[in-house]
Amino acid sequence: MGVLPKRWQAKLAEWRGIYYIFDTSAGKGYVGSAYGTANLLGRWRNYAASGHGGNRLLRQRDPQHFRFTVLELVSPNMEADEVIRLEGTWKERLHTRQPHGLNDN
Repeated sequence: MGVLPKRWQAKLAEWRGIYYIFDTSAGKGYVGSAYGTANLLGRWRNYAASGHGGNRLLRQRDPQHFRFTVLELVSPNMEADEVIRLEGTWKERLHTRQPHGLNDN
């Protein structure tokens, strides 16, 4: 997290959203959502600490090959179930469910 400017960190902490992780070594993607403590920043810190964010299929990958992208910012007040619904629409659009991607749900 030290490479992110403080201003970016503050903005990422403000917003809930949908993000995309692309594994350059496999050519496959993973879509996730952030709506917990510190929103997008909190979720990305979790990935930085663990390398996989608790995701089963990402545990099998080398995080050095991951590239992160924010797909959609949503209101900091949006209910978690609505954020999760949006996440599902992105999984469909980007075909990230197995076997084509790294989402197993």
